[in-house]
Amino acid sequence: MNTIRNKLVGMVCLLVLCGCSTLAVQTDYDQTISFSRYRTYNWAPGTEAEQREQLLQEDPFLDERFRRAVERELQARGFSKQESGTPDFLVSYHASSTTKTGYIELADYRGLGHYRYRAFYMPYEYNEQTLVLDILDAVSGKVIWRGSATDELSPSSTPQAKEKEIHRAVRRMLARFPPQ
Repeated sequence: MNTIRNKLVGMVCLLVLCGCSTLAVQTDYDQTISFSRYRTYNWAPGTEAEQREQLLQEDPFLDERFRRAVERELQARGFSKQESGTPDFLVSYHASSTTKTGYIELADYRGLGHYRYRAFYMPYEYNEQTLVLDILDAVSGKVIWRGSATDELSPSSTPQAKEKEIHRAVRRMLARFPPQ
């Protein structure tokens, strides 16, 4: 019986590690803005420095991964980075990471002729990361578009897996920018 249970636990762990995606994306924007006039961008200077410092202590590569993914997606959508002068819009982000505990239900069926169902729950830890991306009008400083993505990441994710998940989240968010 323990062998069957061990196999079941192993299969469940494999499913958790291979993971079903829990990526949730939301966007909102100022409906009075004509987004067709926005063509160039740059990063907003000095935004969320204290929060970014805390995140970099947790993962020193997080800031660069976010920025690289955002720049790739904006350029793929025809926007140009303008590092001197005043661009049309500024990009800012804030991120958070929380360790949470989830539970997987495991079932045990026993009996000959009649079955008895017994459920037990196996806890597992995961990191829930949220990225909020703001697009601001460069002249007024007003937020004109906001996207957020929340997903579960395994604490043991490889650098390649983290890069892939961050890029996927940014791509899904920016698929809705500019709004049609």
